[in-house]
Amino acid sequence: MSLDDGTIRRYYFNPVIQLQTTPFHFLTMIKILIVEDHVSIRECIRDILQEEGYDVRIAKNGLEAFDVVHQILPDLILCDVIMPEMDGIKLLKELNKDPVTGSIPFVFLTAKTEVMDLREAMNLGADDYLTKPVSREDLLDTIKIRLEKSQAVGKRYEGQFDELRTSLAVSLPHELRTPLTGIMGFSEYLLDNIETNTKEEYKEFLTHIYNSGKRLNRLIENYIAFSELQIQQHNPKMRARLPAKLLSLAEYMIQIADTIAHEHNRPDDLQIQIDDVDIPVTDRDFEKICEELISNAFRFSRKGQKVHITNRIISGAVEITIRDHGIGMDTRQVNLMGGFVQIDRDKNEQQGSGLGFTIAKQLIDLLGGSVKVESKPDFGTSIIFRLPIES
Repeated sequence: MSLDDGTIRRYYFNPVIQLQTTPFHFLTMIKILIVEDHVSIRECIRDILQEEGYDVRIAKNGLEAFDVVHQILPDLILCDVIMPEMDGIKLLKELNKDPVTGSIPFVFLTAKTEVMDLREAMNLGADDYLTKPVSREDLLDTIKIRLEKSQAVGKRYEGQFDELRTSLAVSLPHELRTPLTGIMGFSEYLLDNIETNTKEEYKEFLTHIYNSGKRLNRLIENYIAFSELQIQQHNPKMRARLPAKLLSLAEYMIQIADTIAHEHNRPDDLQIQIDDVDIPVTDRDFEKICEELISNAFRFSRKGQKVHITNRIISGAVEITIRDHGIGMDTRQVNLMGGFVQIDRDKNEQQGSGLGFTIAKQLIDLLGGSVKVESKPDFGTSIIFRLPIES
């Protein structure tokens, strides 16, 4: 059996059998939006899906569908390719601009003559397609598969968010309290001794307050960045970073590294030899990657221990190595590196939430690169990461 423009067929089913094969239809009313300009096809699909227990909404074109999507946030969209006012490809592009609507499973209904349009549609991130006339069996099977995959992804997200919430609940209060204690303590002292403090004391205590404020600001920015990257990293439709302008590697990296070395009062410890190459990345992403990785190299080494930064071109990518001669790590400690994890904090007394490396790694991954860590206790650590270069 198939659906065509001139025939509307109604099918009936045994509700007991259907409940056994697809019970989730009846546990929650799954909303499906049909976007189709042909009345006969639209109504035929609607009747079949309603008989299966779905909550079905309809739209005659992409422009009308765009409004409906934002009103009801359907669980799945069945969409024709060629329609008046706004076609299916344009609708998909518009929905992909918003992470919420862009994550809705999207299945195209396409005629056999629309192969080129279909190829473009799939490249834009459509989840599947059905060729008209479509059989009832293919229609229901495709919908079921897409909904089940969407539910599986949702469960993975839920697990990730549970882990994130737990980690935040454990680590966030302590990490916020430390700089806040400094800000409140030093400011309270200044207020209590406002008449007797010398200019030098004001300068000293205000410097402590400022540094605590910088630490607090960076901590908050890192938690926000980490949360956003967790969502983006585990959403297939959001994984790739947006196309970026070409960035001069040497210019930015030398400037960032020099700034960090001065912040640690160790400009003489920085040894950098970078060959310039253009990389497709935003200055914001690249600055964050370098800031976190280079800061760690200085944080986990002592004054007088050199920090070396070098690069080379290999297999269509630039490989950057940041090497320190600090405390180093054993294999167990390297494997523990990640968000909210600090290595032997009681011994090393480092500050921060331990998020820096994880944020840098996730950014590199989303940019199509890779990271590896080589380390040995008392001999230092090398962070080697690759980013694609412009071909």
